[in-house]
Amino acid sequence: MFRALQGQSAGEYQRDMNRLSGGASNGLSLPDRVRKADACGRLCFQGNSFRIGKAFCRESIGIREKIEDGCYSLWWYGSRIARIDMKDHFIRIGKEENPG
Repeated sequence: MFRALQGQSAGEYQRDMNRLSGGASNGLSLPDRVRKADACGRLCFQGNSFRIGKAFCRESIGIREKIEDGCYSLWWYGSRIARIDMKDHFIRIGKEENPG
């Protein structure tokens, strides 16, 4: 259970999930995974560290797998903030032209 909640209580985890999905009223789905950025704005995912920016220090970030293999989109408060390409170990900060 500790691994599934990432060290959070069940209430904290549920609040993070509701916040990341933007709440049930807007029709957004919950992210596939949630990671918390460290104090420097780095996000660790699948053994790699990605710098997403100091604005996201200690914030919970939602991660959704995309249709293409090895591509993930990062979400914060219902807004897409970046895309990770695990094949090239590359992160693209900002909204995408063709979200998916």
